[in-house]
Parts: sequence; structure tokens; C-alpha cells
Amino acid sequence: MSYIHLDLLIRLIAAHAISDFILQPSKWVDHRKKKKIKSGYLYLHTLITGLLAWLALGSWSPVWIPLVITISHLAIDLGKSYIKKENATLFFVDQGLHLLVIAACWFIYTKQFPVLSANLVFQFTNLKTLLIVTGYVLVTLPASIMVMRLTEKWGKAINGKANENDDSLENAGKWIGVIERILVFTFTLAGKYEAIGFLLAAKSVFRFGDLKEGKDRKRTEYILIGTLLSFSVSIILGLVILRLI
Repeated sequence: MSYIHLDLLIRLIAAHAISDFILQPSKWVDHRKKKKIKSGYLYLHTLITGLLAWLALGSWSPVWIPLVITISHLAIDLGKSYIKKENATLFFVDQGLHLLVIAACWFIYTKQFPVLSANLVFQFTNLKTLLIVTGYVLVTLPASIMVMRLTEKWGKAINGKANENDDSLENAGKWIGVIERILVFTFTLAGKYEAIGFLLAAKSVFRFGDLKEGKDRKRTEYILIGTLLSFSVSIILGLVILRLI
């Protein structure tokens, strides 16, 4: 099942990216945070966003698309300026709302809701899709817990020593493991095994660089066991899923 006028959606998203990230200097953002509704840069940025959306449309009509994008963009950015603490969640919510408006305009204009519904039903009932999605779920936190349980006894052996001079980021090791398993699983599905070797080599350089020359042999062995287990889980799961599909 294919969508019509998909190029229009891509152009609108590209226009949004250009206006929000390339043509919006940091001083405009800071001025909006400080002056809020009185910020002239807020309205200038909104005007540029609407102009680019209109150019992305490629025609004089329908004029309501750039108009809706302009008004919604102003409302979203204005609302965000009144939130004092900005973090990753706020960023994703902000961008998600902008993209949701763009997608809604495109769906309404092209009347693609029936196609979207049919595609969603197909994907949720497609065995290949279900296997791949399940695989990605398994290599995240479930695999983290499994690796942690398998290396638990060695972790306890070095726990006291590790905590004495541990200046690592909170939960950094867990999320490094999640990201690396996602990458390894993806490379396995794509048959790019050389990329897995490159990833392992890169991690070895950065992760084991401060543990060389036998400075902390037990900790080095513990990290190496966890890394190899993490890679093995992702590769084996990827190969099993490839076999099933």
C-alpha cells in the first residue's frame, strides 16, 4: 500500500527542520524565553516558518495548510516559552506536536486516512513486523536484566572497589548496553557483520582505555564479560529472527 503526494509531506517536514533548526539563531530562542509573548523574534520565526511551508507546498493553494502550520507553530512555541525548565522531554513533545500538525494537514489534504488505517492493520498482523518489533523489545531492558543476572556474582566481587572512585554518569552503563544491543541487532538483521566488529573495536578503545596495563584486572574482565554477553544476545536473537522470517 502506497501513499500519494508523499513528496509533499517530505517537503513540509524539511521546511520545518530548516526554519526550526537552521534559520533560528540561539539569540532568538533566548529572547523568546525572556520576553515571551512580547518577543519580536517569536513572530519573525513564525513568519519564516509559514513562508517556508508555503514554498514547500509548491502552489498558491490550498492556503490553509501554511496558515494552520503558522498559527500552530506560534501557539506551540509561545506555550513552550512559559515553561521554565527545558529538558529532553520538552524538546520531543515540542517537535512531536509540530510534526503532528504537519502530518494531520497532509492526511486531510490527501485524504490518506483509509490507507493509513489499512497499513496499520496490516503491520500489526504481519508476522515479520511482529518478530522484528519483539526482537527490538527483547534486546533493550529484558536483555539488560539477563546480562546483569548472569554477571551478578562478578559484579558483587568488584562492587566495593568500584564505588570508591566511581565518577561515571548515572545509569550510563545500562543505556550504553541498550544502545549497543539495538545497533548490533540492527546490523545482524541487515547482514552487516563488519559493522558489529567495528562497534566492538570502538567500544574497546573507549571503554577499556582507562583499564589497561593491569591497573584493574577484575573490573576489566567484568566489563569484557558483560560486553560479550550483550553482543552475543543481540546476534543470536537477530539470527533466530532472520531464520523465522
